[in-house]
Amino acid sequence: MEQGTHIQVKTNIKVVRFGGRDLIPSEVRLRHLQQLVEESEDLYPGIDVWFRRKVVPELKSRSLRSALVLYDGAEPVGAAVVRRDKDAKLCSLRIREESQARGLGSLLMSLVVAEIRLNRAEEIHFTIAAHMWEGAIGEFLKRYGFEFKGLAKTQYRRRRKKMLPLFDSDPEFACSAPFSAVWRNVEEKLSEGFENFTLNGSFGDIDILLSIRPKFARQIVKGEKRVELRRRFSEKWRGARAVIYSTYPERSLVGEATVEEIITGAPDEIWEEWKDDLGCTFEEFSEYSSGKTQMYAIRLGAVIAYAVPIPISQLEFHVSGNLPVPQSYVNLKKQSKWQSALKWGSILSANR
Repeated sequence: MEQGTHIQVKTNIKVVRFGGRDLIPSEVRLRHLQQLVEESEDLYPGIDVWFRRKVVPELKSRSLRSALVLYDGAEPVGAAVVRRDKDAKLCSLRIREESQARGLGSLLMSLVVAEIRLNRAEEIHFTIAAHMWEGAIGEFLKRYGFEFKGLAKTQYRRRRKKMLPLFDSDPEFACSAPFSAVWRNVEEKLSEGFENFTLNGSFGDIDILLSIRPKFARQIVKGEKRVELRRRFSEKWRGARAVIYSTYPERSLVGEATVEEIITGAPDEIWEEWKDDLGCTFEEFSEYSSGKTQMYAIRLGAVIAYAVPIPISQLEFHVSGNLPVPQSYVNLKKQSKWQSALKWGSILSANR
């Protein structure tokens, strides 16, 4: 390696979601969430009781309560608890201090807002101690359009006798914002931190989108098909990272792969060399290569299958517009709407 050359290694942040439509959380995940929530015990004595009596039963009953936990490796570094409704509530939001400068706050807010949007929220509200609203946390929240609305009707800390001396000087504020305003600000800040990490091992630097028929797309993500055929392709995509689009009727992103090698040759040469990796019959191959004197065999590697396919319709909903999909492939670096969609894809895949 040449002196002075730097290779940026992105941190993979794992996102675990539970509550609502998902499976009941494991006890280990609940303990991690509890640890992060209870780090606010000095500000909210009794928050442990709220967590045990309210949060845990509602998460286990698949109610409108949801929770998200961020992991850096095995270490939980951030968490949020929300109630998903038309008048949604941000119940708890925490990023550990050592991780706050890495863009994880923006990531967690994006995850929260994507979660809330599924329930067609009209407003998001929360309560916060006055000194926090006037400090760094408040400045962070104001960037998303939240505003002070007055003293909170319920002063949770006033219920605790040892907090009474603080009430007059540090009451709890009620803050809120229209969902549309928060959404707009999340979209503007969506790229913050994405240069530093990937989510759940996927949606890193994607270069191209490959359109592949559902049968063959499934074979690729299952590891049954290692070579994809194209009548036209470019050598410049060697080493590129591709997202795999399963065409009609699925119309979904199903995984990722790296273009490891591009081999050109006459159709009979390509078939003889790669027939065991193409995932198709000789009849299918002959039909596709009919009339061509040269074919492209694209050897794929480092395949990641998404846990749940992401429908293009969901991405279009989040970017508020149509996403053009090609018959063969497209350079995503030149597609600004697709760049935004991939970031939302990362968020959506993490929220599943």
